[in-house]
Amino acid sequence: MIIPTQGEQGHTLKVLQRFEFQHARASMSIAVKDMTTGHVHVFCKGSFERIADVSARGLPANFDEITSQSARMGCYVLGMAHRDLGMLSPEEEDQLATNCTRDQLELDLEFIGLVLFKNLLKEDTADAIQQIKQGDVRVVMITGDNALTGVFIGQQCHLVPPNTHVILGD
Repeated sequence: MIIPTQGEQGHTLKVLQRFEFQHARASMSIAVKDMTTGHVHVFCKGSFERIADVSARGLPANFDEITSQSARMGCYVLGMAHRDLGMLSPEEEDQLATNCTRDQLELDLEFIGLVLFKNLLKEDTADAIQQIKQGDVRVVMITGDNALTGVFIGQQCHLVPPNTHVILGD
């Protein structure tokens, strides 16, 4: 698949390998060839914890502090990483496209940044939860998000009462 892009230099990208998002890995990755430069690039995005695991370099010293604080403020925090494989021979490109495993693709990446999405409640969420509680129904939250983000949302919609201590475990 060739994807024309509208970048500053008008680069065209050819997708060589793509691994869709997998919940168990909390990541997705892609290898693309920049048809202008001939370089093959690997990009990976996923939970900040996963990206920290696959990033061999580039993590800032305050990475844990930044990601935890962002999650506590109700943000979805995604990490992004990259590796430039340089110019590959046609045989190496074919090998990448057909025989490369996900573990091989997501190896030795360089952290390039975080993407934050602010999680805002709908206006009627807290009232709806209160009405359900008044109907003598036990309300629980089940989420695949970071636990700190879940706590923030629970507090915002009054699922977690104010001044309640929350204990997180492994």
